[in-house]
Amino acid sequence: MRKENYEEIQAVHPSDLLRLFESLGLKQQLLSGQLECAVCGDVITADNFRAIARKQGEIIFCCSRAGCSSLFAVESAEEV
Repeated sequence: MRKENYEEIQAVHPSDLLRLFESLGLKQQLLSGQLECAVCGDVITADNFRAIARKQGEIIFCCSRAGCSSLFAVESAEEV
C-alpha cells in the first residue's frame, strides 16, 4: 500500500459534515443533489452520506445503503 499522498480520516461528526464538504469545495453540490454514490449511483445527502475517498485523483462518495460500504472499501482501496 502506498502511503504518500494518503490521508486517513477515521470519522466526521454529523455536526461537522457540511464543514467537511465546504472545505472540499463541494458543499453546494451536496446541498443541490449533484453528488452520487460511487457504488449504486444514489444521490448523496447529509442524511445518507457514509464515506469519502480519493480514487485516480477524483473524490468519490459512498451512501449508507446496505452493501455499498463493503464494495466502496474495495473500490477506493484499489488506488491507495
